[in-house]
Amino acid sequence: MSGVIDEVLKGKLEGNDKNSKMSKNTIQGYKYVPETESEESNDYISKPFLSEKSTLKENILEFHHSFGYDCLKYFNLCVVDEFILIFVSGNLIHFYNAETKQLTFRRSAGGGGIGHIVKNPAFPHLAVGEKGKNPLVIVYEWPGLNIVCVLREGTEREYTHLNYSPDGYFLLSQGGEPDYMLTIWDWQKATVLLQGKSYSNNVINASFSRYVPGHLTTSGYGHIKFWKMAETFTGLKLKGALGRFGKTEICDIIGFLALPDEKVVSGCEWGNILLWEEGLIKAEICRRDRTPCHNAPITQFQFGKGELTTISMDGMIKIWNFETIDLADPPENDRTVGIEPMFEFEIGASDDPASLMCLVKMVDKDDDYFWYAQDAKGVIWRVDLNMNYANEPPDKILVCHAGPVIDMSASPCGPHLATLGLDGRIFFYNYLKKKILMEKQFFAAGSCLLWLPLSISKTGNVIIAGFADGVIRVLVASLMEREKFDDAGMDYVSIIQVTKPHTKPITALSINPRGSILVCGSEDNTVFVYQILPKYEYVSLYPVGFVNVPSPVTHFNWKPTMSATALVSCRHGQLLELALPERQRSYTLVSFHLSHVERKQIEFHSVKSQIRRDLKLLEIAKAKEKRRQKKKAELAQFRAEHPGIEVDEETFLEDTEPEPELEPLYFPPKPNPILYAVYLEPDLVWLSMGGYDAGYIYHFRLWQDNPVKSIMVVDADDLEIHTYIYNWNKKYLILGMQDGRIRVQRVNPNDHSDMTDYWLYSMHDNTNGIINKICFSYDERYLFTCGVDGNIFSYTFNVPEEDYPKVQSIVPGTISKGVPRDIVDDIIHSEGVYSLEESKQRVENDRKMRVTVERKQAVKEMIDNLAKIYKDIVERNKALSQSQIIPHEDLELDSNISADLDEYLNSEMEIMENKLRFTVEKSKIGLSKVKKYFLDDLESITIKVHTCRSNNYVTTFRLKKLCPDFYEIKELVTQKILEAERKTLPKEPQLSRLIGPMQREKKIQTIESFIKGLNLNTFELKLNAKLHRLLERFYTKKLKMEKRQYEWNKFRLEKPDENVNHPDDVVAIQEAERTVESIYAIHREVPPRQVKEVPKLPTINEEVLFPEKAYELKMDELKSMPKNREGKKETRDILPVDSEHEMLGTKLSPDHTILTLPQNIFESKSLVSIQTLKHLSKEDDIPTTWEIELSKIRNSKKQFQQEEYIRDINESVKQFDEHVAFLINTKIEVEVKAKFLEIHLLKLEQELCILKDFEVAENEISERVDSNVNEKHDIHVHLANIQSKIESRTTKVDTLLESERQIQVHFQETIADNKFADFLKKIFKKKYKEPRALNLDDSDEESTASDDTSTEEEDDVASIESGEIGPIKLDESECPEGCDTELYQMTFNLRDQRHKIEHNVTEEKREMEVLKKEFETVSKRLKTVEIALKESQEELEAFQRKKQQKLNEVDCVVQISLDQIQNIDGEHGFLHIKDTLIFSKKALSQIQARPKELERERGQLKEWHQLNRKHLHRLNSDCLNMQAEIAHLNQEIKECMENKFGGVIELDVVEEALLRRLIADMKSHISDMKRDYQIHLKAKHYLVKEKQLSLSRAVQENTEKLILLTILEEEKNKLEAILRSQAYLKEHPPVDREVEQRQDLEKLEKIANDQECHRERLKYEINQMKRRSHPPLPPIIAPTQTSGDMQNNKNVVFIKHYDQESPHSTEGMKRYDLQYASATSVDTRESINTTDTTSNVDKKEEVKDILQSVASKLQTSGSNLEREDVEDNQRVIQSAIDEILEGTVMFVDKKAVGEIIYKLEALKLLADDKVLVKKVIDEAVQQVLDLLGD
Repeated sequence: MSGVIDEVLKGKLEGNDKNSKMSKNTIQGYKYVPETESEESNDYISKPFLSEKSTLKENILEFHHSFGYDCLKYFNLCVVDEFILIFVSGNLIHFYNAETKQLTFRRSAGGGGIGHIVKNPAFPHLAVGEKGKNPLVIVYEWPGLNIVCVLREGTEREYTHLNYSPDGYFLLSQGGEPDYMLTIWDWQKATVLLQGKSYSNNVINASFSRYVPGHLTTSGYGHIKFWKMAETFTGLKLKGALGRFGKTEICDIIGFLALPDEKVVSGCEWGNILLWEEGLIKAEICRRDRTPCHNAPITQFQFGKGELTTISMDGMIKIWNFETIDLADPPENDRTVGIEPMFEFEIGASDDPASLMCLVKMVDKDDDYFWYAQDAKGVIWRVDLNMNYANEPPDKILVCHAGPVIDMSASPCGPHLATLGLDGRIFFYNYLKKKILMEKQFFAAGSCLLWLPLSISKTGNVIIAGFADGVIRVLVASLMEREKFDDAGMDYVSIIQVTKPHTKPITALSINPRGSILVCGSEDNTVFVYQILPKYEYVSLYPVGFVNVPSPVTHFNWKPTMSATALVSCRHGQLLELALPERQRSYTLVSFHLSHVERKQIEFHSVKSQIRRDLKLLEIAKAKEKRRQKKKAELAQFRAEHPGIEVDEETFLEDTEPEPELEPLYFPPKPNPILYAVYLEPDLVWLSMGGYDAGYIYHFRLWQDNPVKSIMVVDADDLEIHTYIYNWNKKYLILGMQDGRIRVQRVNPNDHSDMTDYWLYSMHDNTNGIINKICFSYDERYLFTCGVDGNIFSYTFNVPEEDYPKVQSIVPGTISKGVPRDIVDDIIHSEGVYSLEESKQRVENDRKMRVTVERKQAVKEMIDNLAKIYKDIVERNKALSQSQIIPHEDLELDSNISADLDEYLNSEMEIMENKLRFTVEKSKIGLSKVKKYFLDDLESITIKVHTCRSNNYVTTFRLKKLCPDFYEIKELVTQKILEAERKTLPKEPQLSRLIGPMQREKKIQTIESFIKGLNLNTFELKLNAKLHRLLERFYTKKLKMEKRQYEWNKFRLEKPDENVNHPDDVVAIQEAERTVESIYAIHREVPPRQVKEVPKLPTINEEVLFPEKAYELKMDELKSMPKNREGKKETRDILPVDSEHEMLGTKLSPDHTILTLPQNIFESKSLVSIQTLKHLSKEDDIPTTWEIELSKIRNSKKQFQQEEYIRDINESVKQFDEHVAFLINTKIEVEVKAKFLEIHLLKLEQELCILKDFEVAENEISERVDSNVNEKHDIHVHLANIQSKIESRTTKVDTLLESERQIQVHFQETIADNKFADFLKKIFKKKYKEPRALNLDDSDEESTASDDTSTEEEDDVASIESGEIGPIKLDESECPEGCDTELYQMTFNLRDQRHKIEHNVTEEKREMEVLKKEFETVSKRLKTVEIALKESQEELEAFQRKKQQKLNEVDCVVQISLDQIQNIDGEHGFLHIKDTLIFSKKALSQIQARPKELERERGQLKEWHQLNRKHLHRLNSDCLNMQAEIAHLNQEIKECMENKFGGVIELDVVEEALLRRLIADMKSHISDMKRDYQIHLKAKHYLVKEKQLSLSRAVQENTEKLILLTILEEEKNKLEAILRSQAYLKEHPPVDREVEQRQDLEKLEKIANDQECHRERLKYEINQMKRRSHPPLPPIIAPTQTSGDMQNNKNVVFIKHYDQESPHSTEGMKRYDLQYASATSVDTRESINTTDTTSNVDKKEEVKDILQSVASKLQTSGSNLEREDVEDNQRVIQSAIDEILEGTVMFVDKKAVGEIIYKLEALKLLADDKVLVKKVIDEAVQQVLDLLGD
């Protein structure tokens, strides 16, 4: 990166200290508001829109609460604090406290929705990108939500993503459709730093690189793009490079992460990880088995500590080794790299995993592992990603609908709301308490919902729901029981009826006004009718039948005058009126089809295009009439001015404007849906259409096809109205719009088509927040809306009281108590369930089949009877005499029957042949079984290898494969070993309680679960030596097994292919073949006597070793004998050709010579042509001397080669024999080891038998020990809980007693010095009597209690003697005379409080007694359990000792040499070997040395014991001294407080009082500062207005100069034309006018020169004004001096003063523009403007007086110059110069003016150096005075 980029990113430009200082101060302030505007937070909250004719209140609907969450929006979760979450839903920003479960809200600023929210990583800021036309990006300060800055003009319609740079100084925004603009903001200055189009399709994610400054990445639909902020010669540019997928399939990319080395990792649609480098895919990461890394797209990456974390929509969070991914370098042809994750976390259930959209950390700390996760299934999770210890299971902190909310309905009698979502869940809310009561999940998507009114179901808790599987479910919501018991785990939603009327999704549900029938519409183009019947306290749906409709139903409405006439709206523009039956008809026994239903039908045809054309024609007609009226006025004026002129009025008034072209009429190819239709009158309805025809309300008569009237919906002429609702008296109509807005329409009773009185409010998402349903609460004081964006909003409906219905609230379920009894099972898989019509049709088909079968059976019986008759006839025919027998042919019924029998016989023959085929196949199977039994079970067969020169040989071992049962048993044993070792570990109570069943099912198996969380270096673990030893042994064994497995894997990888020879063997065979061929070639050339035999190898009897080859060879010979012969012949003919051999002409073989060999042998090898060789052979058969010599040399060479080959063969044979001998010895050693292993295996088998014998009993005892340990642990936990409860209740009792004491003190203070004090004390001290329950068995106690009570009452009513007022009767019913009533009443109140406290204390003590008794009981049970545990442990130890004794009795074989045996007894000689034990020498030495070590350790322990006793005594004495010192210090503190404060007080109270005082002072100071800032802001606003006026004046002057320049250009052109004509005349002058023309020409040339100078000057000024780097120049003002003075004074400048922002300072400063005046331009300026020299002189004198006062002040101040003085002096000098130079021109010295200006600017930087500041101000004053004096 270049230097400019780094400077821009850091906010500091080199060489500009002021700018750097400004940026630093701005960043430290955390807030930047431009000087030209001040943003108020409340100004950026959108409000409702009221039409011009609106009579509605602005607060007719007020937002109440939000119950939804747009969980399908990517990255819709932001964490600002540990427990504060922010997300977007519709037009609201939701602030959710995860700890208190509370929600707060803030509306959007523009009312168009919110695109994205992001938190600044460095500052406490929130950036909110909104939607709408020219949306804003607003940066808020957290937590005050004060506006820091507002960013504008970043995109056209919506912001889809925001992201801060890692340092927080820059903000990235990504726009949506249509511009997709990527913008980088300098949010501190509210300016655009860089901007460009990101892509031509939706961009999902955009982010800065965390590691490389200036690098960005964007991704989305079908692309990923890499950006750099690059420096070019024109400035900083944003360059983007599109990622090229290459051979990888192009896909959508959601999540990515820029790495430190400028690489990027991203996800893909199929779940793999793509590694990008320089715009190309370097590697594609998958699992080792080629399966994807995730089963869904990856939405987010996290990187840290060398680990890469992936978050996916499959609910998995996986952690990968980043180094493996980073170093991946696969080949070009296969870019996939297989690795396995280090850890895996699964969010959600295994059968219903989460769909993670993003993951946000709770606290941005490395040691914090808790995250919040956004789940697309309507959940926000709190997950623990701790990999070091056992983590907590994921926790749901927010639950809502996942996706669109399809329908909802409010309770008819209580504050409850039910919603049904596309996710198949139904939620129940208490909208007054703002919480979810319960939810129910179904197996199909929801579509419709009805809450039955009280007129149908008196319980008020019956709901009917329609689903996408065509099923209607009748539900009972036990809301009263849910709120009473508050048991979230119980299912309070019961299904009392399930029916399936349709085969496709249900689209509409409705009940007629009388409540007798229920109708439902579906996508299967039917309307089904149910009769509603009472069933116990609920209802039952009885099917009536169905009616076919032309297209799917969208809405039902009921005719007001008829009880069961429905108006049905359809999806393809049809509208039907159906007179439906209310009971089942008799003709529906076979089918539910209602064929006799009366119907009226019309079809909507689009008229919107014609309406718009008519409106256009009306506008054209109005424009024509307006032009005609204008021409009439012009004609009347013309006639008045010219009365004598006649004008053709028709011609004059004719319209000359061309006719505008009209758009062609458009009719949708497919009819648009009718969203709903409503009756206005019995035969008049109004329709709301979808698609192209939306935006109008169409009035129809049911017998007409065209609308009666079409009313345009104002401000919504292209928006669909999806839902509507009237209030109870139909004064208000509420509409739900397509763009998520709510429209409240006041109904005009005189004109229903009046749509001008309305109120609009944006709530749901304006892009995809179609409002599906609007409903009222039962009392219409609340309104609810739900939408496609998944949001559910509640509002208060604020209308006059008479517009609310008069209802009486009834608690739901007042008749039905508890959960319903008749609960039915739900339909889980509706695909295999028949609908009602299908069931009825199936019953009818079964009936028909039954009749058909009966008929077939009757026919069969008839045929059987006929067959019997026929057989009887044949038998009787046979019994007749020969002459009377009828021939068989005459008795044949049909010849075709015989033909069929013949065919049957042939088929049977084929069956027999097939049986023979089975025998053949059986033989093959038998062969395969034999092979499998004898060969396939062998791991290796026996191979015998012989030596070449001896009879020695070596054979391999014949090994069998291990059976599969072995591996199963091995796995079982391994698990048992692990289980046994796990049981030996110490129990961790806290972890065992936290780890639930779900957590144990998870398998994140990198470290064993039972070892996770242990640290071998902890002190507690070191104390457990047995545990330490077991862990060490476990790790050693595990490492050994892993190493062995690695070696086996490596060995298996090196295993050669069985079907391919080893490459080394192939090379060796080829080399041997070449050697043999070479030897045979040598033998053919050398003389027979010189031929040496090749060593013979042992022969192989193939018939013995390979008997199967004999058969194979015979088969080959039979099949391919001719081919082999031909092949051998060809091979024999083609021999290698030696060029030297050819030249010598020797014989190649006895059968071949050069003359007889075929020509094709020499085509490629021969150096000489065959014709030449034959010719030479014929001419000269006698060898020459040279040939003889060459033959001898060749013969010697061949002999040498023969000897070398034979020597090599002998050497190879020798080496082979030696290697075989070595293998023979090795095999002997291996056989010895194998025998020992067999012995060891036998020993292990014996031990296994013993272990099996003891296993059952040991397991029983171990389980008993484990149960005792667990029970002991549970008892300890229980005791700890009881102890904590006792302590808490003790603390509570102390608190209550202290409260009682304070009440008594307060009472004593109040009644002090009161004459009724004794009377009031008697009342106050009256004892509290516990209420006693009556018990018939305790009559004596009751009587005693009554006596006591009567005695107390007598005491109470006794009179009180008072010294001042005399005796007073104690009567609490009335206040005595003279007593203060308030004091009297306060006495009773305090007594009630005391009684309440005493009651609470009594209750608490009673509870404590119960807890103490329970504690004693549990303690006794603990002792019993400990005794049982001890007995079980002793029993287990004894049993294990017995088992070990049995194991010790197993014989073990040990191989030792004789020199290792030391079995000698000095007295008796040698001992018997069977009476000895075997020890290693090292172990024996250690045993012998151990007694001395024990003695030494014993002495050390005694010394340590004595030292510890001394130390304990010293500690006890120190403790006593410390206690005394503490008591002394407490006494001193008490005395000090009494001396200082007059008593013991709490220091916290004093500190709090002091703190409150400081806060009050600070608030007062802040209010003063606010007042000063307001004054400063007003001054700044005034300055801005002045600047704007100056700008307008400069623009006006510039315009005037441009106009003047245009006029001069025109005059110049005219003059140039005149000059050209005059020049022509000058060349051809007339004789008599030559002198006159010359004079005119000279004058015109002078004028043209003057104008040219003026034109050039104006061009120069215009160019100066157009420059970006300089402000507009001041107007040209003529000097007071003459042109001669100007020519003489070359060091004079024109000075024009004006205000402008300086680019080199943080504040607005006075800038002076110095412009040199030349002598050539002075004359022209004199003609433009002059100055008043007299006024200049007066102002000079005034400035001198001011500056003289400044100079005198500086002299008197000395060095005590304060900052305020500096600023005052600076302002004095500045204002003095302004007064003189404002609007005037002075002629001053250029150098002097420059020095003054420089010093004024330098004062800003020298405020701290008082001496230097005074010097600079003094010099500036003197210079100005000198300047004015000159």
